Amino acid sequence: MHAKFFVRLERTLNEEISQIREELDRQSISRQAAEEESDRRNLQLDSKQKIIEDLENQIEELRSPAAKLKADSYRIDDSTLRQLFLNYFNAEPAKRADIAMLLASILEYPPDEMDKFRTAVRNSLTQASSSFFFGSRASPSGGHGGSSITEQFIRFLEVESESSRTAPHLPVRNQSEPAPQMSLDSPRQKSTSPPSNPATASSSAAALDSLLR
Repeated sequence: MHAKFFVRLERTLNEEISQIREELDRQSISRQAAEEESDRRNLQLDSKQKIIEDLENQIEELRSPAAKLKADSYRIDDSTLRQLFLNYFNAEPAKRADIAMLLASILEYPPDEMDKFRTAVRNSLTQASSSFFFGSRASPSGGHGGSSITEQFIRFLEVESESSRTAPHLPVRNQSEPAPQMSLDSPRQKSTSPPSNPATASSSAAALDSLLR
């Protein structure tokens, strides 16, 4: 009886050992497959990393000539920039817009500030045109336009002084005749009518009065 028991026990243990060995073999095979998959993934990662490095090197090689070209395109020395600023202030009003846009391009204004700059240039040109055709309402230096009126009055006196020197001698007027009035018009624009014309004298007096106000 004891012998049969030991035989059955040995058989059971051998079966369990066989099952354990089979499980170990399966786990070993799975581990080997996992290691092979890990090695394959590592090789793929290394290959992709090398591709990324090559692409980064190519991008850097492409950036270097582009940056150098951009730097060379916008490089300008200080003397040229100072000359452009001087030309802007000495140029005619019609040409200042082109010089201003050139300066803004050299200084590399951002797109939004370039739009503001173009608007400011257009407004400046509009104000300059209005001032040219209709005259300035106030002197740029302040003082309620006093200096501008003074300059206009001095020019008026100079024109009248020059015209009095070059004008032919006129006959002496009688005491009963009205005194001739000064005219604001230049010698080329003076009327050919006699100085005693009431309409001409009245318009000249009104123009001088508005100038001195």
